[in-house]
Amino acid sequence: MTMDRHWFRIEQRYAITVDDIRSNGRTEYFVRARRIFSQVASALGHRGSELAKYMWKDPSAITRQMRDTTQEREVRVVLKGLGGNKSTNQA
Repeated sequence: MTMDRHWFRIEQRYAITVDDIRSNGRTEYFVRARRIFSQVASALGHRGSELAKYMWKDPSAITRQMRDTTQEREVRVVLKGLGGNKSTNQA
């Protein structure tokens, strides 16, 4: 699966574009979508450096987003919609 396919699911769910996540926008809505996308892509096997390159963000910022578990339930919902979840298949 490509990152674009994963992003499409986030885009549909949150009505946000890839340009929005690549922007410097810091509204909670954008930050939340970035965080969820990072965690979903990571759970599907994408590396932080790959995510950072895709989102045009600093790798350390992506790593922080990947570690933040505040959106864990939402991440599971998105993963279920994609039909796969490697690392968040708990409860």
